[in-house]
Amino acid sequence: MACCIFMRLSLVAKRRLLVLILAIGAVLAVVLAVTRFDPIATTGGAPVSLLNSPDLATVGADKSAPFYNPKPVAEYTLPGTVRRVEDVAGAPPGIKVQRMVYVSQTAAGEAKEVSALFAVKDGAPPPPNGRPLITVAHGTSGVAPGCGISKEPFRLGSNGYFWWYFYTEPLVRAGYAVVMSDYGNLGTPGVSDYIVKNGAGADVLNAARAALKLDVRDIDANKVAIVGHSQGGYNALAAAQMAPSYAPELPIKGTVSQAPGLFPPAPLMKVFLQMGPGAGPDGTADFAAHLADAVVSWSANYPNEIKPSDVLTEKGVQALKTAETNCIVETRAPFDGPYQDFVKPDITANIAGIVSKNMPVYDKFAAPVLMQQGLKDTVVVPGVNIAAYRTFCAEGSTVKLEEYPNDVHSSVLLAGWPSTLEWLDGRFSGKPAPSTCQ
Repeated sequence: MACCIFMRLSLVAKRRLLVLILAIGAVLAVVLAVTRFDPIATTGGAPVSLLNSPDLATVGADKSAPFYNPKPVAEYTLPGTVRRVEDVAGAPPGIKVQRMVYVSQTAAGEAKEVSALFAVKDGAPPPPNGRPLITVAHGTSGVAPGCGISKEPFRLGSNGYFWWYFYTEPLVRAGYAVVMSDYGNLGTPGVSDYIVKNGAGADVLNAARAALKLDVRDIDANKVAIVGHSQGGYNALAAAQMAPSYAPELPIKGTVSQAPGLFPPAPLMKVFLQMGPGAGPDGTADFAAHLADAVVSWSANYPNEIKPSDVLTEKGVQALKTAETNCIVETRAPFDGPYQDFVKPDITANIAGIVSKNMPVYDKFAAPVLMQQGLKDTVVVPGVNIAAYRTFCAEGSTVKLEEYPNDVHSSVLLAGWPSTLEWLDGRFSGKPAPSTCQ
């Protein structure tokens, strides 16, 4: 009977069903045998103390900047159009930094304004063909207006400082032009696209389009790559899969995804949530806060499919109000306690459909991918990302997986950085991309 049903499915439906089966099987294998898993690639850990410094903790949302006040966008305005631009004071010597507002699209395809940071070397002439462009996808800073990274990137404690210090400036010093989107609603108010594939991917790709318009002289329009961590690792994968159809003019040479925030397909959603660091009797606020950000975003993008009370208990719904108006640091505090106090015991049926259509796992990547994952990560589940990697391989993508046995969610940034730079240089110089798929 199952065989007959399978034969009657369309080619696309068959493909998606096979992908889900592969992913589920891979997750089960990792969940059941995680202590026996033989890492594909290992390397030493990075110091965690620097990344846990209080100086790098982000502050509350700042809604006062008039530059970010939204202005209407006509539906016919081309995505990637630059609407406003200004210099950012206090940039390090030898670097030109600007913030801009550009046109992107929501997951539903509606035009919107999004803000971003753009940086490039200043003074020294660019190479003959210009500098390669990296469109960077930053990790979770929140889902509320004012939680973006472009407002005060050079001030210790700001939302943008961490991403400037560990991502943007090192890439600029390495010779790249860099653009980093704030994402929807984090700078210019609008609709959040946290773990919403089409909205998040559009923001990353349209930031690249805008950067190419902003600085034609300095950028090699034939060399573009995507780099992201955590939420940004997810956004990077989403953008990479969207690029051939959504932005075919962008010559994406490769994508780096560090510790991406991926959810597994149903029916393993409950297992995934139970594996989260907040699921035990002691509980932690971090995992619940990230789930809260997703609930805010999903309920805004799919109001007819989900509401907060479908996922959260009454106490959780009350705690969620903080996420709607504050950034990730403040969001954690109301969720301090046992995970079960805030999240309903079985939410699989409520969010499985939304998760399924927003996971970038169904299509082959047109360009190579580098995935990096710390095996001591407690913000995302390493086994889920390893399962996604195996699915990408099964689909025929060129993917290199690097596992870092001693690294947590943040420290994989430092541990993987030398490899990231080497891998990017290889893509821009035209070398064959390495793969660990077996």
